[in-house]
Amino acid sequence: MEHHIFCKFVPKKIGELTALKPKSALTQSEIEIIKENYSNLGIDGIIKLLSNRKPYKIKETVRQLGLFIPKHKPWTTEELDILKAEYSILGTVKISKKLPNHSINSINGKAHQMGLKYKNTPKAWT
Repeated sequence: MEHHIFCKFVPKKIGELTALKPKSALTQSEIEIIKENYSNLGIDGIIKLLSNRKPYKIKETVRQLGLFIPKHKPWTTEELDILKAEYSILGTVKISKKLPNHSINSINGKAHQMGLKYKNTPKAWT
């Protein structure tokens, strides 16, 4: 069985061709930046931090390192107090701005679990 290797060439000067070099791997310092910041910034934050690198290369490195952000962050006492005090007035969408660590689905689920209801009462015409 024959194996064929294809290589891209770019003109260096008219009449000369030079093979493209493969993209270099992330440096050790870039890998350390990913390890130290991924859990707080997530993939989008790391991509912004390492803006000189291609996003696919960063994602590939994150996968190779086995890093992930847990899908569900535990609720703090402070967040539960905010939910209890303001959910019935603000509803899910508005309170989600005060609870940035939780998705709308998470907020809805927790409010339901706590027996909270949004009292969406229309304002009277004046």
